[in-house]
Amino acid sequence: MDGVAESRTEYRILGPVEAIVAGRRVVLKGNTTITLLAGLLYSAGQVVSWERLVEWVWAADLPEHPRAALHNAVARLRRALGTESIETTDWGYRFQVDSAELDLLRFDRLTALAARLESVDRTAEAIAALDEAFALWRTPLLGNVESATLRSAVEPRLVDRYLATVEARAALRLRTGRHNGLADELAEVVRQHPFRETLVCWLMIALVRTGRQTEALAAYEALSRSLADELGIAPLAPLTGLRDQILRGEPVTDRLLLGSDHGAGQPGKPNPLASTRVGEPKSPRRGDLNDHTT
Repeated sequence: MDGVAESRTEYRILGPVEAIVAGRRVVLKGNTTITLLAGLLYSAGQVVSWERLVEWVWAADLPEHPRAALHNAVARLRRALGTESIETTDWGYRFQVDSAELDLLRFDRLTALAARLESVDRTAEAIAALDEAFALWRTPLLGNVESATLRSAVEPRLVDRYLATVEARAALRLRTGRHNGLADELAEVVRQHPFRETLVCWLMIALVRTGRQTEALAAYEALSRSLADELGIAPLAPLTGLRDQILRGEPVTDRLLLGSDHGAGQPGKPNPLASTRVGEPKSPRRGDLNDHTT
């Protein structure tokens, strides 16, 4: 085991940006180095143009010779990492990394595996894969990246992937009766993302199935007020129908959880609820993942 730990290489972007190379935690000095590594890791396996990297690292505060400054920054990062993972191309740089070494690629692989497992009714295994994927997330997301330019380009996309998987995992847990603690977990995510209607729907179902109908109705009313005040719209029809079912004391079935096909609620699968609306604020606050994990 000691030999494995000593040879381990791991790059992390789903939280503060970190690098562990051959079992050694790399000291990343300065915002330029951290931002450059974050941008390359986010686009791992793809060429990132030098113009884009310059924008992410320096934004409007450009050095006198941007391309030369970037070349020097890449050289410093290579020395810090002690690897040849950063390739130079004619028009940019590419970070080559094994999918097992980068948390973002592992997360994507696990969520894709969960979708395949769920599609063949191996739901318990799908939930286990999603649980493993969530263990990769740390807080705060991109916490040591100071570049507002890179954060605005990368953070919303990461958060959207995270939230789509929160929704998928919640749907699977509700369909299989694994309600323990789910309502409280979802309530915290909804607090951070009050316009995310699918999350509110799953929260309402989780509350009803644990005997908390009054709280479920309160969650609907909070969403309705937020949508009216901020966007001038009402909740989607399936949510209103769910509210009416609860008011009539009717049992909440799995219809919404299943959607229009067996895999609804899984990332990339049809879902009767839209997670976001036209006009909804889509850029998360910096603190969106800072206070919770699921």
